[in-house]
Amino acid sequence: KPISTFPPVKQDLAFTVPNDVTAAALQQVIAEAAGDSLEDIKLFDVFTGDQLGEGVKSLAYAVTFRAPDKTLTSEEAIRKRIVDEASKLGAQLRA
Repeated sequence: KPISTFPPVKQDLAFTVPNDVTAAALQQVIAEAAGDSLEDIKLFDVFTGDQLGEGVKSLAYAVTFRAPDKTLTSEEAIRKRIVDEASKLGAQLRA
């Protein structure tokens, strides 16, 4: 993949998911929803605790988006696609 000279957009996305949803499954959904704009994705936190409720865990990913041919101006659209697709696994974006 050629190196882009356009700036990256870095975001952290944390989701609450049912315990039976794997980090790999959610990561795949995020990657597919982001499409070609996704440059990098890394799981950086897994949290369980009473604050989240029973049968739920939090998975947090550091994501980097970058377009090869332009400066991204609509990261919100990418983020919305990710949230919409992740919700099919029972995932909810944490505030």
